[in-house]
Amino acid sequence: MAIKNKKIENAKIIKHKPPSAFKYSNTNKIFKLKASSPFMSSVKQIQKKLSQIEKSIVLANARNKGANIVKEKYLTVVGLQKVIPKLLQVACYFQERHHRVEILTKTVNTIDEFQIRNSSQPSQGAVDRNCDTGEIVEATSSCLINDSGSEEEEEEEVEESLIRKRSIAGLELKIHISSV
Repeated sequence: MAIKNKKIENAKIIKHKPPSAFKYSNTNKIFKLKASSPFMSSVKQIQKKLSQIEKSIVLANARNKGANIVKEKYLTVVGLQKVIPKLLQVACYFQERHHRVEILTKTVNTIDEFQIRNSSQPSQGAVDRNCDTGEIVEATSSCLINDSGSEEEEEEEVEESLIRKRSIAGLELKIHISSV
């Protein structure tokens, strides 16, 4: 019998960022929208990046004597969770201005860590289920190593760590350059 995602009590949650690989070549091709950024300033930054991409395409075509070698004629705008409504507003804004916009949905997996504070009673949330295999994973308590090299439990408050995988919804917009 598999344990469903059990409610964890007396725990502090540490949400880790989703992993992302940084490539310098993508800095001009990808724009990451944040929930805190204002709508119009985001639109202006996107317009600025679109004009930079358009200029680089014109220069590349001039160097290659009219041969259309440049394949990417769009800017990718990405965002997760709370930013999705703002991304859709940005998509509508650029569609009204005669840009072709592609909307793609994404799911990003991330890890949450729960630090359970034990009291004198045993914790009810000390068991977790591995999301990939469905097996039960027990949390490990944190230990201190003294000068002699042996491990001993912390005296005051023993903390246990649980790790859970969760999926985050995201959206990706591809805003194509209209004049090229």
